[in-house]
Amino acid sequence: MGFNRLADHSLDARNPRTKARALPAGRIGISSVKIFVSISLIVFILSAAMLNGLALFLSPLAVFIFLSYSYTKRFTVMSHYILGLSLGIAPLGGWIGITGVINYLPLLMSAGVLFWVAGFDIIYSLSDIQIDRKEGLKSIPVRYGIKGALWISRVSHFTAFLFFDLVYLISCVSQLSMIFLPIILAMLLFQHISLKPEDEKSVNRAFFIGNSVISVVFFAGIFLSAIFFK
Repeated sequence: MGFNRLADHSLDARNPRTKARALPAGRIGISSVKIFVSISLIVFILSAAMLNGLALFLSPLAVFIFLSYSYTKRFTVMSHYILGLSLGIAPLGGWIGITGVINYLPLLMSAGVLFWVAGFDIIYSLSDIQIDRKEGLKSIPVRYGIKGALWISRVSHFTAFLFFDLVYLISCVSQLSMIFLPIILAMLLFQHISLKPEDEKSVNRAFFIGNSVISVVFFAGIFLSAIFFK
């Protein structure tokens, strides 16, 4: 996030929605953010080295993915999915950090997070469609319009749900945990049913409330199955 703010600080300063952020508003200096990001990267690499060899070997790739995302909106409408990849590698990274190996289960979870994040980032980018057009930035709403973007978001969220469903079917030994899947689906539907693209508050509500609930519910089902029904 720190590097993203550095990469976009001039764009943020020209965007009415983001110009009050700390960096463009001058509450934090650029040099301070650079120092913070540099220290964070050193801690990240050292932490990976303390886990295992595979985590250390893959850590530069992880850094490349989540730092390069910050520039993708300048040249591709797929930036939403690159953001999804940036966050989607977290479950796989956690698995590698603990086990030292790559397994199909965290790959499925990472794929689900990729499409989940991309779906809600498309929704979130609706707030910036006008400024993105003005700045010449690439996004799915800019390329396909609001209606087209919403359909792509819906397909992405449905794809994410299918991957989450597979994770549950493979990892959950309790039928009780399966009741969490309809809740996840309902929250995904909530984002789209309650959304009014022209209303920024509606976009924020769908983006923040819906997704915060989904992540907790997904965790709860896996946790209950692993702790109480194993």
